[in-house]
Amino acid sequence: MDQADRARNQKGTGVASEPHFRHECPVHRFDPVAKVQAHSKRCSLCLCWLCGVRAGSCALWTTGDAGGHCRAHPGEPYWRQVRDRSLRERARTPP
Repeated sequence: MDQADRARNQKGTGVASEPHFRHECPVHRFDPVAKVQAHSKRCSLCLCWLCGVRAGSCALWTTGDAGGHCRAHPGEPYWRQVRDRSLRERARTPP
């Protein structure tokens, strides 16, 4: 079972024991049509789907494109394109 599987299995339990993307958070339910204020809520184990860092460390969590990275999820074509571009850029950048 990988990290994403564990997060999906935890969803709805109200308890997070593994890092997970914000849209899979078992503590703060993600509603794709909610306002930014609802999306910006995160538990200590939430990860930014675009940056791959802890949500609390994401510089664009509530600012920038379309309300910030807190709104990013795979169900929205716009965010999938942004994530694909981000992954390509990170792959080209040496550690």
